[in-house]
Amino acid sequence: MWVTLAEALGITELELGFESFSNLDFVAGYGQLSTSGATNVLDWTGDGDLTTILASGDLVVIDLISYIVESVATNQVTILDTITLALSNWSYVKESNISTYQNGVNKRLRALQTAFRNLSHVTCEADDPVQDELKEANAMLGALYFQNSKVLPKNNLDENVISKKIGDMAYSYNLDKSKNPIPDFIISILGSCYTGGIRAFFFDK
Repeated sequence: MWVTLAEALGITELELGFESFSNLDFVAGYGQLSTSGATNVLDWTGDGDLTTILASGDLVVIDLISYIVESVATNQVTILDTITLALSNWSYVKESNISTYQNGVNKRLRALQTAFRNLSHVTCEADDPVQDELKEANAMLGALYFQNSKVLPKNNLDENVISKKIGDMAYSYNLDKSKNPIPDFIISILGSCYTGGIRAFFFDK
């Protein structure tokens, strides 16, 4: 992808209509976390008792990287991974919500990857570093796919079968159902990067 999930969330968070893409299912933690060198023990700077917030099996999320909580003390949390961390803001996901959170992250990543594949067919070669226009278009189109996946075709040609001859297993397909243009507002974002053309896209839920 031209854009990371973190970048895409930053691009879309202030855009009207993309709230469901930019709002991940985690809770913002208060205070900050840090480490003293490379360790799996994170020190907490907040007031109160960290055990009232976190428990073993929860996730700590820092810069969209998830860490499984092994144990919690009043002002420390032990995770399974050894990391080095400067003072950082953090979020958390309760164990009962981890599946929903991870599914949401994976769906956003698939939407961004789908957008990248389709935009790469209609754009010029990206500069290094990648042009801001390509990142913005990737993020915005990915957010659009994410929020409208119910009306997008699945990657399953059986849905588009309009006739079938059982004898030799010959099929005819209604290809119009799988073809969609790049939206005009995405083309406007791309500007001179846009080379034209329409490609079919598929988005697996």
